[in-house]
Amino acid sequence: MGGDPGPGGMPGMGGAPGDGGMPGFGGAPGDPLVASISLSETPQADEGSAAVSIGPPVEIGEDPGCVAVRVDPDEMPAVVPSLDGGAITVRGLNGGDRVFTLQGDTYAPDARIGADVFGDGAMLGATGAGGPAFPAFDVTVTAPRAVQIASPQAFFSHSAGGDLEVRWAPGEAESVLLTVFPVQPITNQPDDGDWVFCGTTDTGSFSIPGNLLGPLVSNPVLGSTVVIGVTRTRFAFADAGPHQAVISALTSSGVVGTLRR
Repeated sequence: MGGDPGPGGMPGMGGAPGDGGMPGFGGAPGDPLVASISLSETPQADEGSAAVSIGPPVEIGEDPGCVAVRVDPDEMPAVVPSLDGGAITVRGLNGGDRVFTLQGDTYAPDARIGADVFGDGAMLGATGAGGPAFPAFDVTVTAPRAVQIASPQAFFSHSAGGDLEVRWAPGEAESVLLTVFPVQPITNQPDDGDWVFCGTTDTGSFSIPGNLLGPLVSNPVLGSTVVIGVTRTRFAFADAGPHQAVISALTSSGVVGTLRR
C-alpha cells in the first residue's frame, strides 16, 4: 500500500470553515473555538502524521453511510491558518514527546513524528500552555489497537457488481472508516478517480455496496488495482473555559487487490 493520501492513510472528510468573523475562520469574534490534535499512523507508510490547529468547530454532518467521491490525491488541501494557543505538548508518542509551536500561521513539531506513532492502548495526551486566542488545556485519549484485516486477503479479486464484505478483528474504537481507492500498478501509489468511503462502527464486519464499486473499474479487460483501507479512530474531549480541546488517534491498515467487471 503505497503513499499516504491523508491521516491514517485515508483522505479526510468534512467541509472547510466559512468566512467572516476571525480572519480565516468562520463565526463571530468570541465564539467558542476548538483545539484539535490528530495523531495517525499507517503501518504501510513511511511516516505517520500529527496535526495540531486551533479554530472554530467544523460541521461534519450526519454519517453518510457509504459515498463515492471524486478524488485527486495530488491536489493538496487548502491550509487553514491556526490561531495562537501557545505551545502544545503531545505526550505518549513512541518517539517521545513533541512540542508544537505556531510557525507563521500553522503549528509544527520540534522533531519528525516517524512511522511508528503510538503503541496499542498507549495513553496519549496533549497539554496546551495557553496563548492569545486559546486558554491552557489538557486532554487524553487511549490509542486504538492496530487494525488486523481478516478478509479480503492481499491480492484478492472481486467482481465489482457484487457487495464486498470486509472483515477485521473488532475493537473498541468510536468509529471506523472503510475506504476503497484506485492505485497505480506496481507502485501502488494512490490514483485519481472515484474513491468510496464508508463510515461504520467497530463491530468487525461491513459490506460495501457493489453499485459503488463499478466506477472504480477503469480497465474492462484486466480490471483495476485498488486498496481497501480500514481506519480505526478513538477520540476524547476536554473543556477549556468556553472552548474545547479534542484529541483523536487513528490507525489504519490496507490490502491490495483487483476489482473486475
